[in-house]
Amino acid sequence: MEHLIQYSSKVENLFRNYLKCNINKETLIEELYKIEQYHQESIGDAEGDADIWFKFGKDDKLCTTIANLDIDLLDGKNKGFTEQRMIDCLSLDCYEKGTDLQIYYS
Repeated sequence: MEHLIQYSSKVENLFRNYLKCNINKETLIEELYKIEQYHQESIGDAEGDADIWFKFGKDDKLCTTIANLDIDLLDGKNKGFTEQRMIDCLSLDCYEKGTDLQIYYS
């Protein structure tokens, strides 16, 4: 399992634009799926059996897929928690805090 650092900047920009209300949740999810599709094509995974998933820091035990984000960002108790994790991974001291964004595909 390899950390897909090549997508970090794009995903972080999408998170930032979502949090600043420059894009809505639907656009965020759509763009994340485009990244996933691009990755599947670039590695020759025509079946698309795996997913891109996120860890929001070294202590994150969840494997948050794009589908999970879509559900978590609906209005409800998970929305605030998920948005806070996004904010934490974008902070300037995220590496010191251990809250940096990690992206995987499996």
